[in-house]
Amino acid sequence: MKLNQLREVLGIHDPEALTKYRGVYTYRVGFFYTFGRDHCKVRDDLVAAFNKANIDAVILDSGEQWKPFRGGDTLKQGSHWWVKFQIL
Repeated sequence: MKLNQLREVLGIHDPEALTKYRGVYTYRVGFFYTFGRDHCKVRDDLVAAFNKANIDAVILDSGEQWKPFRGGDTLKQGSHWWVKFQIL
């Protein structure tokens, strides 16, 4: 499955939110306030989207990157949760 097809199936509109490098996809969700969310919730939401779309994927890792706010940062440079996965 191509990257743009996967973005469309999962309903991801931001090109920075889903990237692929050497067969490993990285899904990112930016935050300023967490409102009780964490990387586990983001991972669970992604797994639910895979199940709904009948996509076989394996989660490799997930985590959080926290950075102090600086206006104009990209999603990757700012605070975000990330999930790394591969499609089988």
